[in-house]
Amino acid sequence: MAKIIFTSSYTKDTPPAHLENYVRYISTREGVDKIDESKSHLSATKSQKRLIKQLLQDITKANELLEYKDFCQKPTMGNASAFISCVLEQNMD
Repeated sequence: MAKIIFTSSYTKDTPPAHLENYVRYISTREGVDKIDESKSHLSATKSQKRLIKQLLQDITKANELLEYKDFCQKPTMGNASAFISCVLEQNMD
């Protein structure tokens, strides 16, 4: 499932229907890079592994997440991406 995190003070009082249309526009406009899901089963990249190592050092409870256990069992690009996304979403502050 695709995820878009969009923050803007200009859309504070915008009706939800307009926001939905805006997100649809952003995700389908020319120049958008779509993720190739066929590569998610390949082994994790060096930069993903380096980022995961840094996240585990900075956020002590990150190793308790189910996504991390999935990554440890199968260190694929897809599992690495899921873990990184989950850690960042839960620790936005």
